[in-house]
Amino acid sequence: MKKSLKLFLIIASITAALPAWSQEEVIQSESKSESESSRLTNNFDASSDFFDDDNLFTHHGDRHFLTASTGMFVPTVVLSLWNRYASGSGWAKVDYKRNFNRLKNGTVKWEWDTDWYWTNFVLHPYQGQLSYSAFRTANFSQFESMLAATFGSFVWETMCENNTPSLNDMVYTSVGAWPMGEMLHRLSFEADAAWGPLRFLITPMRLWNEGLTGEKPYGSHGNIKELSFYTGFGAANGVNDADTYDKSRETYPLFGSLGLDIVYGDSFNHNSNDPFSAFNLSIGGSMGKGCGQGYRSLEKDLMHNLYIFSDGWVISRSVLADEDRDTSIGIIFDYDFLWHSFMNFSTLAPGFGIKQRFAGDRAKAEWELHLDAVLLGTHDVWYYRRQVIDSDKIYKAYNYSVGGEAVAALRYKFNDGPAFVLNNHFYAFYDFKDAKHEVEPGLSLFDYLRCEVTFPVSSQISLGGENILYAAWSCFDSYPDVVSLMYSTGFFVRYNLK
Repeated sequence: MKKSLKLFLIIASITAALPAWSQEEVIQSESKSESESSRLTNNFDASSDFFDDDNLFTHHGDRHFLTASTGMFVPTVVLSLWNRYASGSGWAKVDYKRNFNRLKNGTVKWEWDTDWYWTNFVLHPYQGQLSYSAFRTANFSQFESMLAATFGSFVWETMCENNTPSLNDMVYTSVGAWPMGEMLHRLSFEADAAWGPLRFLITPMRLWNEGLTGEKPYGSHGNIKELSFYTGFGAANGVNDADTYDKSRETYPLFGSLGLDIVYGDSFNHNSNDPFSAFNLSIGGSMGKGCGQGYRSLEKDLMHNLYIFSDGWVISRSVLADEDRDTSIGIIFDYDFLWHSFMNFSTLAPGFGIKQRFAGDRAKAEWELHLDAVLLGTHDVWYYRRQVIDSDKIYKAYNYSVGGEAVAALRYKFNDGPAFVLNNHFYAFYDFKDAKHEVEPGLSLFDYLRCEVTFPVSSQISLGGENILYAAWSCFDSYPDVVSLMYSTGFFVRYNLK
C-alpha cells in the first residue's frame, strides 16, 4: 500500500512538471485582439466565434495526456479503497490477480444487475462523467473523452468489483457520461464568470487538472439564456389496477419540492455540429409523507421523487428563419431519469428533433417534437414494488428495456405576463428478459404529462401551479396486465435568476 501511494505521488509530481503531451496548435487560431485575461483563463465570451466550427472530434489547446489519464483513475482508486477499507463492502474486497486472469483468459461473464435504482442510473453516469471530464478538462475532444469514460467503466466493472460485471453499468457509465459530462463541463465555464470556486463543485476534475498544469480548459461563458430555481409543495393520488388483484390506491398527502431549470444556448436558432452546444436541463425532487405501501419500511413511510429531464442538440440546422420565426432541426439526445415512490423510468435516447419559435408583439410561442430510439431504458414493475409476489422473488423494482420515446412540448408566454407550459413524454418499451427476473413483461406503454402556469410578481419572482398526469399499461407474460394512473398537483414560487 505504501509503495502504491509513493508511486502515485511520483507520477503526480512528474505530471505536474511535464509539458503537454501534444504540442498541437489550437485548431482555430486565437484572435490577435483577444485580451490578456482571456489568454490566461482560456475562457471566451459567448459572442466569440472561436468555437463556431467545433464538432465531436474538435479540441482546443494542448492536450495533457498524463494529467488526464492519471486523473481518470483518481475517482476509481478513491472509490475502490473507500468501499474496501472504510465501508468494508464485500464486493470491493477484490482479488486483482484473479480478475486480471479472467480478463486474460476471456472467461469474464456479464449480466444485467439488480442494484439500487439511483446507483445504476444516476450515480453510474456521474462516475463515468468523472473520467469524461478528466480528459475533457485537459483539452481533449468529446469523442476522446467518451473513449476514456468507456475504458474507465470497463476497468471498474472487471477489476474493482467481486460482482459479475454489469452490462447496464457499462452502458450508463459510458454513453450516459456523455450528456451528463458535457453539460456539466459547459456549465463549469459559466461558473468561471459567476463565482470561480463553483466550477470545482460542478466539475471536480477541473481541480485535478488545473492544480497540476496551472491551466484552465478552453470554453465559453455567457451561454445561459434562462436560469430559474423553484420551491413549492403538493399532493398526489394514484391507483394500480390488475385483473385478478384488488385495486391498489396510493395517496401522498403532502410533499415539498425543489428544482432547477437551465436553458443553455438558443435551441430554436441553432446551426452547429458541436454536440450539446445548446441544451435544456431540468433537475429536482420532492419528499414527503409516504402512502403506507412498498416493499421496504422506509418506502412505506417516506415519499420520494427525484428527476432529471434533459435534451441537447448533437447536430442541428437552422431552417425557415425570418423576422418573427426561428426553426431548428437535427439529431437530438434525451437523457431522462425519474425515481418516484409510485413509478420509475429512465432513458438514453438519440433521435430526430424539431424546435420552432414564433415571436409576436404581445407574446412568444415555442414548440418542439423529438422522436427517439431508446438505446437502453428502464421501467418499474408494480408487482415487485408492492409485494404482490413473494418477497424472496423481489430482485429489483424495474425492467431493462429498449424501444421508442416521443417528446412534445409547448410554451406560450406573454410579454411581462403569465406563461403556460405543456410537456409530454410518451414511451413504448419492450422489456426484455434477464436471468434474475421472475416476471417477464413483453410491452410497456406509458405517458408522463406535465402542465404549468406561472404569473410574474416581479422581474425575478413568479408564482405558479403544476399538474402531472402519469398513465401506464404493462403487458406481462406470467402475471395479469397492470394499468397505473397517478395525478399530482402542486404550487410553487419560481426565482428567475436569468
